[in-house]
Amino acid sequence: MLPAVGGGVIRDLLIGGDRLPLFVFREPLYLVVILMVVLIGSILANTLSPGQLRSPVWGGLLCFCDSIGLASFTVIGTRVALLAHLDWWFLPLSAALTCAGGGVLMDVVSGREPRTFQGEPYEELAILGSLVLILLWTIAARFAPLTWPSKTAMECSWIFVFLSRLLVVRFGWRSWRLPSNQN
Repeated sequence: MLPAVGGGVIRDLLIGGDRLPLFVFREPLYLVVILMVVLIGSILANTLSPGQLRSPVWGGLLCFCDSIGLASFTVIGTRVALLAHLDWWFLPLSAALTCAGGGVLMDVVSGREPRTFQGEPYEELAILGSLVLILLWTIAARFAPLTWPSKTAMECSWIFVFLSRLLVVRFGWRSWRLPSNQN
């Protein structure tokens, strides 16, 4: 459950104001859905053999679902920061925190090295997708009071992040990292 809501909880605690009390307490449906997904995942993990869990089909399904989550949390994190009337530069940070904060928390709690330190572009995609959304919202603002341009901007940003994540996984792209001095 930590990866699913952890980033949003951290984001909302930092933003404060109308974001409190936290969304998971105001809308318990979030926790119900997450518990159902955890239950289904646990049943599948105990039902399938280790070989089946490592199969390309299972890996592809997990990548697809993860890409949906990354794209959705990017748009949600950006929108939450915008509705909180934060400066534009905080919107991409809110998107990255919403996307990866819970996963980093889970990695730290479970004693694993966070994926973000392993060179996999994740937060970078959230930041880039948020910047695309900000640009598209700036263009959409010229068509006010129409609402469809703003919604279309969110949909285009979502598609951009979703497809970018699939490409990153497909081609094994990695973020640039400082060389380590292992002398």
